[in-house]
Amino acid sequence: MEWIIIYLIFCALIGYGAAGTNLGFWGGFLLSIIFTPIIGFIIMLFYPNKGKQEARDFHTQQQTELLKKIASSSQNKATIEERLSKLEEVKSKQLITEEEYQQKRNQILSEI
Repeated sequence: MEWIIIYLIFCALIGYGAAGTNLGFWGGFLLSIIFTPIIGFIIMLFYPNKGKQEARDFHTQQQTELLKKIASSSQNKATIEERLSKLEEVKSKQLITEEEYQQKRNQILSEI
């Protein structure tokens, strides 16, 4: 009877240690009961820490957002360059006046 109590105490300790991982308390506790506390401890060591996983996810999300911003700004710049070249083409064909050209050009440049 004493051995069962000691066994459960060790299983609970493994569960407590596993609470900070993705395995969780109950996962660590049940693994320790099924496979012995030593095997539960070894398995617990290889599970990633919750805090590290959350930090990794946060940094991945930030990098993704930054890449999206960079991609959209480069697309926006290409669009602005295209719009400016089209505007110059229209001006060179004398379809708009110099005033209209300057107004449109300033409007396009203000979007940068």
